[in-house]
Parts: sequence; C-alpha cells; structure tokens
Amino acid sequence: MDASDLVLADHALVTVLAEQKRSNTNSAPSPLVSARLFGFPDAMVMACEHQPFHGKTARVSRIFVKRDGQWLMAVSFQTTRQDAPVKTI
Repeated sequence: MDASDLVLADHALVTVLAEQKRSNTNSAPSPLVSARLFGFPDAMVMACEHQPFHGKTARVSRIFVKRDGQWLMAVSFQTTRQDAPVKTI
C-alpha cells in the first residue's frame, strides 16, 4: 500500500460517512441476537444472528484459525434469513 492507496481509502471513508449523515443511517454494528461457538484445538467456528436496525435477521458464520499463537479470521459469510420478518429497531 502506498500513499495514493491511502488517499483513495480516505476518500472512500469520507464518502461513506457523508452518505450515512445524509440518510441518518446508524454506523453502529447490528445488535447480536444469538451466538454459538464451536471450539477445536486450533480452530473455532462462530455461528450468530444479528438484527439490522431495519430489515431481516442476518446469519453470520465465521471460521477462526490459530496460527503462531494468534487467532485469525479465515472465512466470514453472511446471508439474510428470508423467513424472518422485516423489523425496525
């Protein structure tokens, strides 16, 4: 990453923040509804659900692996539950 990449990243962040301010959108993460962790010696699977501030519940799955004593997120997947009602919180 060089200086021009940082300028582009900064510009993108400013654009996102301006849109959130314009549309009065919350930038906080969606509240956690439920979470389950499945632990293994050098891996962990997290399955959870989040309720967005408006919309259907999202299912989130993440796989973490332990490398050199550090936990790293290897995979993250998110999908909307189509059978969930649309909520506004």
